[in-house]
Amino acid sequence: MNVKPIIAAVLALPLGFLPFSAAPAAPGPQPMLAVALGGGGQIALVNTASGKLVRIDVGSVIHGVGVLPDGRTAYAASRNSDEVSVIDLSRRKVIKRIDVGGRSHHIAVSPDGRWVYVTVDGNNTVAVIDAGTAALATSIPVGAGPTYTVFSPDGSRAYVSSKKAGTISVIDMARMKVIKKITAGKQPDHLALTPDGNILYVTNYGSNNVSAIDTRSDRVMATIPVGKGPHGIAVVERRGRLLVAVGNLAETSLSLIDVATNRVVQTIALGTAPMHLTASPDRNTLYIGSIPARQLLVYDVARGRVIKRINLGGKVQIHQIAVIKKPIMGGSKTIQSHGGSYHNIDARQLRVMMQDKAFLLINVHIPYQGELPRTDRFIPFNKIEQNLDQLPKDKSAKIVVYCRSGRMSAIAAKTLVKLGYTNVWNLKRGMRGWQQAGYPLLKKTHGSSG
Repeated sequence: MNVKPIIAAVLALPLGFLPFSAAPAAPGPQPMLAVALGGGGQIALVNTASGKLVRIDVGSVIHGVGVLPDGRTAYAASRNSDEVSVIDLSRRKVIKRIDVGGRSHHIAVSPDGRWVYVTVDGNNTVAVIDAGTAALATSIPVGAGPTYTVFSPDGSRAYVSSKKAGTISVIDMARMKVIKKITAGKQPDHLALTPDGNILYVTNYGSNNVSAIDTRSDRVMATIPVGKGPHGIAVVERRGRLLVAVGNLAETSLSLIDVATNRVVQTIALGTAPMHLTASPDRNTLYIGSIPARQLLVYDVARGRVIKRINLGGKVQIHQIAVIKKPIMGGSKTIQSHGGSYHNIDARQLRVMMQDKAFLLINVHIPYQGELPRTDRFIPFNKIEQNLDQLPKDKSAKIVVYCRSGRMSAIAAKTLVKLGYTNVWNLKRGMRGWQQAGYPLLKKTHGSSG
């Protein structure tokens, strides 16, 4: 028997499809996205669970978009004017325009939400906007042709790529000053950092490779060949293994680099050019803006395949993609709690949210007295901390809790906030309010302690 063809076939299987491998976990709740629609003068708010979207007119050619951590405000960068637009996402309208002195490219928001960095290739600077006042604070000179910015996880440094200069500028955030310039490959473009901030990855569009930079020494530690025209980049995770996803714009493919070895371990044919890449907060899902298909691809990293294609339509190009970690629900009330806050919503608001369900719904009432449709978990309100294995690992995941009257679920919501969860919602008046609003309540015979 000739075993060579069999060995070759096994080696050709994509990661995650090897025989006898554990079944991949289903992706967690999917976030809302803000997408810059190049050529359309708009941004789109995209529900990745349902595929539905809402367009917001901005009025100029949009290339970059960023969203503040509270999910209330977005900033959009224009390629044909000197202004950056400030957008109220709840009202879905531009509320202010800020002159940054030149054509702007991409947007980056600091981890604490205090600063908005805008690469301005019209004057080779980074415009620094104070998010508290929505006003220009300063402009920092960088190399020619600035394109992209990423922040270190602790917010102490910012890294800015300059495509024409061939450098990466390192900015001390406290002093708002460039303290070092690192030479990368030819035409350094997009950037991505590992979660610990120790390795910075740079796509070098002009040399068809990726630079891996050790941020502790600010030196290039590896140069990794990828496909033609590497552009977008993001760090994702497959079963605890960090991978760097690189969109090869000139050959419609995606390269996956193993962070442990800094080698390409898989190349995936997408059939459409990947313009921009953004990872979900848990890094298990990759969002890919494609051209000329004008589609947003949802790529499940564990399964190693595209699981959804969302058509954005029109004569647009999909540029920067930003995750909205805390989508605002009109009419919700924010309740302050120890360590953070949660949101109270009523039955009608929850009913609207259920139409495009993208959250974990938990019944915390004891003893069991019924349940809402599409309930995901049954965890007693006083045993939240004993059931951490049933909660998302991603602390920014959206969680809705309910009980019979709202009393137990309020206690559960406070416990979740204390545990570090930042996107918690409570159904005030609980199942009683749900029924009084005319919505069905289910009753099942089972052993649940909910």
